[in-house]
Amino acid sequence: VGVEGAWERIKWLAECARRRLEAIDGVTVWDVGEEKCGIISFSVDGVDSGDVRRWLGEHGCNVWTSKVAINTRAEYEAREESEDMPEEVIRASVHYFNAEWEVDKLCAAVEGLWIASLKADTGEIL
Repeated sequence: VGVEGAWERIKWLAECARRRLEAIDGVTVWDVGEEKCGIISFSVDGVDSGDVRRWLGEHGCNVWTSKVAINTRAEYEAREESEDMPEEVIRASVHYFNAEWEVDKLCAAVEGLWIASLKADTGEIL
């Protein structure tokens, strides 16, 4: 694979994930910077980051949460400029060995959570 090939694959998979997540209503991708890496930071409107992490774990997706104030300087500065940015975000990461179906699985689980959260808000039984 080589270092350059691995890096290109990581960037491509991460960009696929960002585009897919951005297309889901209620999901905000918070990544900043000119060149982004394989870590994707996002939040789901109205859903606590710990609940997102638990839901995704139950659906076979390993993610973690991170406090924005202790992340990169660029993220910290973006938080200062945006009143909407949460204090804690979800962080998913990809590597060159990940498959496209794994990105699909993550995005489907996030979309499922968003739909479930809407049903919970309306009192529908999940």
